[in-house]
Amino acid sequence: MSDELWKDLHQKLHTIKVSVKPKEYGEVNKLFIPDVWVAPRIVVEIAGDDLTKSSTHGAGVAVRFPRLVRIRIDKSPQQATTVSEIEGMFNRQKQSPL
Repeated sequence: MSDELWKDLHQKLHTIKVSVKPKEYGEVNKLFIPDVWVAPRIVVEIAGDDLTKSSTHGAGVAVRFPRLVRIRIDKSPQQATTVSEIEGMFNRQKQSPL
């Protein structure tokens, strides 16, 4: 992540900070409770090396070695990838021949 992207994201997140966990986040494992909650208003694009099953992540899937690619100002939170879509990606990945 570039310094410029980090500064931009930090500034955007500061403006949407909230005092309690938004209901949209559902259950969050105590291992992943953040220091600060933000309202779900920003969409980011991430890349990763792999998807793996995870009993601790809310979606049941973890991204191995995630990297922030960019802030998606062209997308709303309603257009972000859903848990069902992530499960589909994971299932297709498992079925893909090497």
